[in-house]
Amino acid sequence: MRLGRTMLARVAVVALLAGSLVALSPGPAHAGVLTPRLCTQILSGDRVRRLDVCARGWVDDGRTVTRGVVEMHTYKLLGGINDWVDSTSQSITLERATVHRCIQNGQCYGGNHDWWQDWGQSPPTPGGCRVNGPGGSVGCSVPNTIRVAFYGPQIAAPGWREWWTEAMTVSWRDDRGVAHPQHLIDIDPDIEGGQSLVSYVWGA
Repeated sequence: MRLGRTMLARVAVVALLAGSLVALSPGPAHAGVLTPRLCTQILSGDRVRRLDVCARGWVDDGRTVTRGVVEMHTYKLLGGINDWVDSTSQSITLERATVHRCIQNGQCYGGNHDWWQDWGQSPPTPGGCRVNGPGGSVGCSVPNTIRVAFYGPQIAAPGWREWWTEAMTVSWRDDRGVAHPQHLIDIDPDIEGGQSLVSYVWGA
């Protein structure tokens, strides 16, 4: 995991993303609450297809369990510089994400975590995804879709702690059949070792 970052670097990343948050339409109805999200965009090599990725959390109504959430949405460019429209990809896949628990409330990021849970199609322990909700179908890849939300494993939260989601690797096959495999998310190439997409902290 690439979490050896200073809080200063984290603040810079949040500032970078603040101007480029991506709006996704709500998914299916679900119990519980989704936390605010941070997003980034990934362009195809020819720059005419786009995958938006967002990281956030989910907390049940009783605030006794929580999950990490990674949302993805694909587009194609019709012609103009910003003429993006929804595009049905042949598949959208979450390869690897992690939800982290802060080692101490108010002191998150920069490696300050005392527990974490990976999920996705190809982490050290593959699986753990629910599609479009905590009670959705099991799977970390969805065919023939425009957008999808992958919910991580349910985590017990018996006492108030702080958490965050890190989205690290994604894949998709666009509407043309062009594969974009194992794309390592790096929202700030200027940071040594790269910077994956990290959500806001939430409490549960």
